[in-house]
Amino acid sequence: MGPEKVIALLAAGVLAGPVLAQDFGKRPGAVDPGPRPVGNQSIPVKGAIFNVGVTDTIQPKDADGNGAGRQLPKLTPDQTAFWFASLVVFGQQVTVDGAVDPSTNNPTLKGLGPAFNADSCGVCHAFPAIGGTSPPVNPQIALARGRGAQNSIPPFISLKGPVREARFVNATGDGLPRGAVHPLFTIQGRSDAPGGRGRRVPHCASVGAGSESLFPA
Repeated sequence: MGPEKVIALLAAGVLAGPVLAQDFGKRPGAVDPGPRPVGNQSIPVKGAIFNVGVTDTIQPKDADGNGAGRQLPKLTPDQTAFWFASLVVFGQQVTVDGAVDPSTNNPTLKGLGPAFNADSCGVCHAFPAIGGTSPPVNPQIALARGRGAQNSIPPFISLKGPVREARFVNATGDGLPRGAVHPLFTIQGRSDAPGGRGRRVPHCASVGAGSESLFPA
């Protein structure tokens, strides 16, 4: 290649540089809208089994008609019914004996305990709508002493903090493998478990630094 062609190629590269720089500086077509707004509407979801509905908070619709807490548009009637029935199951309370909840007259699911972290799926997944993440007020505080339970509050659980679960780097001797989710509470003392005893759970307040990992549930 002669000197003239080399000079011509170099000149072309120099002239193309600003053009390429301008292209790379353009913003992409898709823009992150940022955090979703907090829901401004609430609906009670009863399904076919509840007397008092589970509260689902709905977000405003976006440009496509979607918003957290809402079913997808253009569902069939059967799919829509399945959606709302699933919300009820997600929010249904679990108790030790499966008796009707006296405060709502709603049926409960039988089988809580002997140790547990929550008494429904919605405890951990409620914000900004059912199926989301931790609500602004942590329900684990009330749950620890609910129905007469005798649980202490672990130091990493707070009223305004997230719902959390505990995993231990090393096995604690309670039969669960290391790294598994450990229950924080037991049914000991609950009114729906007369004579019930909760199995031993690791004492989270006394574990050494580095032996415990905390995760939002």
